Amino acid sequence: MRKLTILALVFVAVQICAAQGPATGRPPFGSFQDGEFDSVNLYNLNVNFAIPIVSMPGRGLNFNYALVYDSSVWKKAYISGVGNVWRPVTDASGNATWGWKRTDLVPGGIAYSTRQDEICSTERWHPALQEWIITPYYATYYYNYAYTDADGTRHPFDVAFYGSNPSQCVSQGIQIPTGPRTGTATDGSGILLDASSPTAPTVTEKFGGVSTFDSNGNFITKTTLTGGEVQWKDTLGRIVLRIVSGSDAGGNFRDYFFRDASGTEQKYRERLKTITVSSAFLCSGVQDYNSVSAIVVDKIELPQVDGITPTYVFSYDSKGRFTQVALPTGGTYTY
Repeated sequence: MRKLTILALVFVAVQICAAQGPATGRPPFGSFQDGEFDSVNLYNLNVNFAIPIVSMPGRGLNFNYALVYDSSVWKKAYISGVGNVWRPVTDASGNATWGWKRTDLVPGGIAYSTRQDEICSTERWHPALQEWIITPYYATYYYNYAYTDADGTRHPFDVAFYGSNPSQCVSQGIQIPTGPRTGTATDGSGILLDASSPTAPTVTEKFGGVSTFDSNGNFITKTTLTGGEVQWKDTLGRIVLRIVSGSDAGGNFRDYFFRDASGTEQKYRERLKTITVSSAFLCSGVQDYNSVSAIVVDKIELPQVDGITPTYVFSYDSKGRFTQVALPTGGTYTY
């Protein structure tokens, strides 16, 4: 048994040192071991689970919000002049996630980027100023379309185009790509994107699910109020979820307010804590990440039942990786 334990530890160490970029969520064609609470990627041993906050059926468009966690929190990066280094996995804004998905994107939503490009310009002589006046004309470029499914898996699309070509540029014979505006996810998942309306794209999953905007115009919008409260509203303007941050004697927290089937407002409280982490993998040729403070989820408190607050409690190791969760039912998962 001792030999088996040593071999297992060596195997895990090799997996970590060989890793390039952790595949989180449930990437297509992966091999997984699914439990009642979690799913383990058998290739890279990433643990993925989701704690649902609110799920509301809609006419053509459902709203689902969950806290999603992936245990692969480190990635290998190359820095010119330094070489290979360990860096924490980050979100789209460059912030370390430490496993917990923190984006403006509800699982089941679509993100994209835009920029303004100068396409052409015109010149005219200004007699009074005795100089040429140059007027540039711009077009909006839409790119980086990506869909995040309910498991927190990101599916990118190689779809990029200009919204329109300024008439002044057309008259000069300048052509720019304004399509195609549809495409299939590049990860082989079979998910289809239709960005015919660039700012209101639709996504059809392999088995027919549609998210963010549907063909009838139903949608979910996110608004950040003064003071930091975040609200998610449906097409009718109803608040389906609001998120409020605060602190008390127990530390910092985020409250998730939603209404149950009876219309009564309920609350999930996500308690946060700060831990000190470093990579310390000691991999040959890869520089480790120095100690840094990381904000992670400590507990998730569910609505009270008969005066008792069911709670998830999470534990982490010195590398910031998830080691155990105590379930509200009294059981535990240890990794």
